[in-house]
Amino acid sequence: MIKAWIYAFFHVYICKHIKKIYNGGRVREKVFSGIDLELAVSETVNECIREGILADVLSRQKAEVIALFLTEFDAEKQKRLDYSEGVEVGKELGKELGEQRVNQLIRILAANGRSDDIVKAAENVEYQKALFEEFGL
Repeated sequence: MIKAWIYAFFHVYICKHIKKIYNGGRVREKVFSGIDLELAVSETVNECIREGILADVLSRQKAEVIALFLTEFDAEKQKRLDYSEGVEVGKELGKELGEQRVNQLIRILAANGRSDDIVKAAENVEYQKALFEEFGL
């Protein structure tokens, strides 16, 4: 009973830290560059040992940690999560850039005394596009 509890604790503790390392980029970068997942995990564990990250546990239980990570890790699910995360980041970046572009157009129009064009651009997307082109935005 105690051995099962210790294993369960070990499992949760190590997986939490290894997944944190994955999400921090170490394993992820290796996998995205084409390295096999098992090799990527093994290299990352070795790096962690060299850098003193969970070094005592990883040194003693290296094979178990790698096996544990590989059984807990679902590469396809992670790819979907990474993709979704990238899409969200892209949407946020696009929104921010779009807002900056519109704000810049408003500043230019206001500076040139063209406040009527500000209202017209807000109401008519095609007119707004023409103004973006006119001012090279």
